[in-house]
Amino acid sequence: MVAVWIYFWIFAAVGLLSYKCKAVNKKAELVPIFWLAVGTAYIILLSFKSSSLPFRLPETHCFIFIAVIESCIRIGLLPSNTGYREFISNSSAAVQIADSGGNIVYSSKNAVPLTAEQMKLAVKEPVYIDKDTLLHSKPVSGGNIFWTDDISAVNKIIDELIEIGDGLNEKSRLLKAEADLEEQQARIEEQNRLYDSISVLVKPQLDRIAELIENEGSLNRNMPLICVLLCYIKRRANLTLIADGAETLDVRELFLSVKESSEYLKLYGAPASVFCDGEFTASAETVLLAFDFWQAVIEAFLPGLEAFMAKLSEENGAFVIKITADCELEFSLPEKLRDRIENAKGELRSVSEDGTRFITLILPKGGDGK
Repeated sequence: MVAVWIYFWIFAAVGLLSYKCKAVNKKAELVPIFWLAVGTAYIILLSFKSSSLPFRLPETHCFIFIAVIESCIRIGLLPSNTGYREFISNSSAAVQIADSGGNIVYSSKNAVPLTAEQMKLAVKEPVYIDKDTLLHSKPVSGGNIFWTDDISAVNKIIDELIEIGDGLNEKSRLLKAEADLEEQQARIEEQNRLYDSISVLVKPQLDRIAELIENEGSLNRNMPLICVLLCYIKRRANLTLIADGAETLDVRELFLSVKESSEYLKLYGAPASVFCDGEFTASAETVLLAFDFWQAVIEAFLPGLEAFMAKLSEENGAFVIKITADCELEFSLPEKLRDRIENAKGELRSVSEDGTRFITLILPKGGDGK
């Protein structure tokens, strides 16, 4: 029973070692099993023929136990303190072990020669031996272990990434330049569109100015009308540029345009006054329509205009322009302008009393939902 108990635990120990160690050849594991089998057979024989066998039970246990332990050491199931130098020397890793004085004790064949300064710096933090070699260190019992990493592959990837990054930056600059160019071209095209629309809009005035200039005999007499037409062309172009992209305009912009136009009416010898009641805003479309309406009234009354007064105001949330003109001529607006007033839901009133024409145009302010 004692022998069975002893061999049970020896078999268990060998089995556990074999299970825990994955690097040992499975055939080599039969060596300690062989000695256990020999010991078991000898003990069985010893129980039947004890007088004819040379060894007793204690000696047999000692011999078998030593044989099992030694065989486990030989095949690698148990570690032993031998072969360290050969193990490190034949290692493919670039590793070195130095004592506390900085003297190299063990070194692999692939190890890079190190200076005392390099080892001293590596103990604190990893240091570069060259661009592609990084030296590390860790403390071990009695000294330090040093090893190097070849980071050439990493550096190659970094160089490729830098090259890719430079290429992307260059592409980004090209795309930005292309976007800026497209934006500039779009801005130029938009300006050209505005200028073309202005040219089309003021073409009737330009044509009339050309006719008045060609009539050399009456150029001086036509000069006041030419000035009025030129003022409209200049101010209408300015308002169009200001209104581009804007939802609302300050009505004072319209007031300044109307006031400048009224100054040229004085060349006819007709007093002209323009007033603006308060400060408020209106939609860009409303302001442009009001100025076109103003010009149409002026051109309708010239050259028979004797006196003129206009007032710009805000009444009941609407934009109102009132004109009082002393003129015997009949008043009429171009059909296109009437359609624009109608489409804008505006209201036009015209009354004549004793040679004085009272004209009122009421337009929604717009730009604020009204």
